[in-house]
Amino acid sequence: MLLKVQLLANQFDNMLVTGMTKELNYQDFKAVAPKFMNFAKAERNQQEDLDFAVSQIYNEINF
Repeated sequence: MLLKVQLLANQFDNMLVTGMTKELNYQDFKAVAPKFMNFAKAERNQQEDLDFAVSQIYNEINF
């Protein structure tokens, strides 16, 4: 259930960012695009760290 809610939230975020960038001219897009790309990368890294921590806790519980 939590995964489904998170997936829907991510889809909403993607739609919001896509809608906002459609309204930008090229110069403005060039200015904000790196921020969007870095945010996505940071979010992905944070999720990987969280997944690793959860797997370590799961392994400790099951030993």
